Amino acid sequence: MKKRILVIGGSGMELTMNMYKIPNPGETINDDGGVAYIPTGSGTGWAVALAHLGGEAVLVSKLGRDLHGQQLYTYLKEHGVDTSGIKVDTEEPTALTAVFKTGEEARTVVWQGASARLTRDNVRDAFAGSLDALVLSLDLPVELVIYAIGCAEARGIP
Repeated sequence: MKKRILVIGGSGMELTMNMYKIPNPGETINDDGGVAYIPTGSGTGWAVALAHLGGEAVLVSKLGRDLHGQQLYTYLKEHGVDTSGIKVDTEEPTALTAVFKTGEEARTVVWQGASARLTRDNVRDAFAGSLDALVLSLDLPVELVIYAIGCAEARGIP
């Protein structure tokens, strides 16, 4: 019997650019080192990993009503993640991480977008069903993490 594991955490898209150099202020460069969009966020990572290990991973996160949100939702479904806890934010786009790589060096910028708008109500509602465990990601506001721990503790969920 599969264990039903609630995963609460961030979800977004990562834009990675491999470059021969980082432009100087005011400089524009052309580069052909490659570009990739990769589903990211610790909530996404944990949920996909748990689903691949045979768990019934239920992800609670927020995505924007945009192309990245649609792509991420499809990715999660294709990897066996229960997306019933995914909420769509109509005001903010899906979180985006930009990674600029030159050789071994990387510079990263994270914009939390819709992920930062996850609420206590979203978390509370996720505890309505039968659950065997909780996995929390620390890319959430600390007060939301503490609230989720309290919800799990009240129901005896490890």
